[in-house]
Amino acid sequence: MEEEPTSACLKAWGRKTSARRLCLVHGYKGVKFQNWARTYGCYPEMYYQPTSVEEIREVLALARQQNKRVKVVGGGHSPSDIACTDGFMIHMGKMNRVLKVDTEKKQVTVEGGILLADLHPQLDKHGLALSNLGAVSDVTAAGVIGSGTHNTGIKHGILATQVVALTLLTADGTVLECSESSNAEVFQAARVHLGCLGVVLTITLQCVPQFYLQETSFPSTLTEVLDNLDSHLKKSEYFRFLWFPHSENVSVIYQDHTNKPPSSSANWFWDYALGFYLLEFLLWISVYPSPSQPLQEKEKQGEG
Repeated sequence: MEEEPTSACLKAWGRKTSARRLCLVHGYKGVKFQNWARTYGCYPEMYYQPTSVEEIREVLALARQQNKRVKVVGGGHSPSDIACTDGFMIHMGKMNRVLKVDTEKKQVTVEGGILLADLHPQLDKHGLALSNLGAVSDVTAAGVIGSGTHNTGIKHGILATQVVALTLLTADGTVLECSESSNAEVFQAARVHLGCLGVVLTITLQCVPQFYLQETSFPSTLTEVLDNLDSHLKKSEYFRFLWFPHSENVSVIYQDHTNKPPSSSANWFWDYALGFYLLEFLLWISVYPSPSQPLQEKEKQGEG
């Protein structure tokens, strides 16, 4: 990876500004960005990892001067190419602090680049948790809301519904404080921003008291689950099912609040290492048609 100091950003700030301060942010050339599934990738002209609002402002000023488009990325877990660009790319991973925990309101304010995996232990110290999560936690706070990430439970909204306030840095360097009472229309759009409105600097999330879930899983069929979907949704707060492609087989999963203590490390190994991850592996294998699948398709065509 070739380091490329962006000394040209001084020109974008003008002589008066450059006289009183030096350029802070460095960019890199030759960086390949790939999403988590490695289904999409790109080579941005310049790749930046800012550590402050001022450094982001410098990148945006340079982009305006050179007429470049800017894309912001976090954990890269989007299954699409929405983050790909041949212009400038800003990775927010170094702006990852917990700024404030309000235990009375049960709210936490974080920088947009923090990974949920790093946020959870901090919330745990204060007896707090997020009410709903996606399938993985190696995603940034700004990215997880901006991509409309969801999980399960008919009573729960997508993760963006947990946002009560955010700060947005627009293309011209203006910082907007957004909430239901300030810049309300921008706030509603920015909660699922898709990277279109600017750089999300900070996010305030509404939390809930820490809780435990008990998981129950059992086999069923796709027909049964779809025919009784409303019933399943009402039976469990966090209901989901996993379908094994090219078959009628599904695994139904209920997760509900419990006062039972967490499982021991030994139970974790059996439940997750040999349960969850083995199931994930089998699901991955099931994506590929079995040798008999083409024969089944031919038989169906022959019957028609």
